[in-house]
Amino acid sequence: MDIRSLRYFTETVRHGSFTEAAKALGVTQSTISKMIRQLEDEVGEVLLLRDGSLRLTDTGKVMLERGRDVLKAMERLQMEIRETQSVSRGSLALGMPPM
Repeated sequence: MDIRSLRYFTETVRHGSFTEAAKALGVTQSTISKMIRQLEDEVGEVLLLRDGSLRLTDTGKVMLERGRDVLKAMERLQMEIRETQSVSRGSLALGMPPM
């Protein structure tokens, strides 16, 4: 399971449309569709019911909730890494010679 497929899945649910999610993410609708299908194949369950409108299955609801948690954790990780790279976070040790 990769982060991109989780992001595509959560954005599709948020927008309620493969087309709108594709526009928001800057990819094609077929890319979104393929990634979500791969995610469904990987978990072995249908996540979205595609019957004129998109509806989450029970497994899809769990995937959405946990997927959002994972994406938020990844955002926090990236932010913390940027903070340590810009020295706005971390530690600095100073030494003073005896006088």
